[in-house]
Amino acid sequence: LDFLLHSQQPLMRHIALTTLNNMAHGGIYDQLAGGFFRYTVDQKWQIPHFEKMLYDNAQLLSLYAYAYKLTDNLFYKQIALETGTWLTTTMQGPTGGFYAAMDADSEQQEGLYYLWDLKDIKKSLTATEFSSINKFYQLDHKANCQHKWHLVINPEAKQPDGEVLNTIKQKLLLQRNLRVTPAIDTKILTSWNGLAIKGLSEAGLLLQHQPFLDLAETTIVFIEQHLYLQRQLYATIQSDTPKIAGFLDDYVFVLDGILSFMQDNLQHKFLPFCIKLADDLITNFYDQEHGGFFFTAHNAEQLFFRPKPYSDDIMPSGNGVACKALLKLGRLLGNANYIAIAKKSINAGQAHLNEAPEIHLSLGLAYELLHSSNQ
Repeated sequence: LDFLLHSQQPLMRHIALTTLNNMAHGGIYDQLAGGFFRYTVDQKWQIPHFEKMLYDNAQLLSLYAYAYKLTDNLFYKQIALETGTWLTTTMQGPTGGFYAAMDADSEQQEGLYYLWDLKDIKKSLTATEFSSINKFYQLDHKANCQHKWHLVINPEAKQPDGEVLNTIKQKLLLQRNLRVTPAIDTKILTSWNGLAIKGLSEAGLLLQHQPFLDLAETTIVFIEQHLYLQRQLYATIQSDTPKIAGFLDDYVFVLDGILSFMQDNLQHKFLPFCIKLADDLITNFYDQEHGGFFFTAHNAEQLFFRPKPYSDDIMPSGNGVACKALLKLGRLLGNANYIAIAKKSINAGQAHLNEAPEIHLSLGLAYELLHSSNQ
């Protein structure tokens, strides 16, 4: 979606925007509190697996903000704001950093927290309010999940007035909040927090929403103070103690997030931290002989097979993000070494990109960035 949305071809953008639009109307999105569930289990994308992951919402946050920038469609802005607010109010730890996930289950039943009986909806709303959302949330259809309703939007139905809809959502949320809330997985993972920094930074800038930028800054400070000790970035923190030496994704996602926050400001206070992370990335992970970055550090436990990930999965590939980040930082500083390392690493992954471009799109974005100037 990121690759398609940033394409200059109208058809590619149309594909991305259609997908984002349908996701936000469907059951993979929490229509009341914001935030996206992990995946859906039906072809209509109405019924999700009701777990919410930090890495999904961090990435989608910036995509919806960018979709708003492209289209001026307030619907995309609303989804971005709701998703970022859900992250802020639900997933932030008391001392900084974001938690990993919100469980699918409550009271030993998946999705129970999110499902509705019609009588409970009617009890929470006036007759006029219920009438205004009956078709909009497809309550006039047959129950779609476990003989109850999981709220999805009918895009062909008339949408209630914005203030009216917001009042309805708040009333339903008050009722829903009386239920047993799904548990939060309170792990704080550095790589996922790096994605959150990027998502909040890009959304804050695109939407001109300062609270997201403030939260991104708070998260950068948390990582620098609590997870980066003596030139070692750690992968997680437990009971205020950093654990497990960081992997490739930890370094590059945090570096990329900070660069998004800095916005090419050479005088920025986080620039020294960026340079340290970039230098540590090269020292600890770079393959000097062949190019590219290993997933584990040179001084880590020796594995039978040491992966060098180029393909994207649920998250972008470490090599693709590393190359983009080094190109950005290299051009910002005029550092030819960063640019040369990124170029050699992109060339090292060229065969993968040629063979299966659709699963190497982070590397493809780095390739485009490399060739976007004479550098």
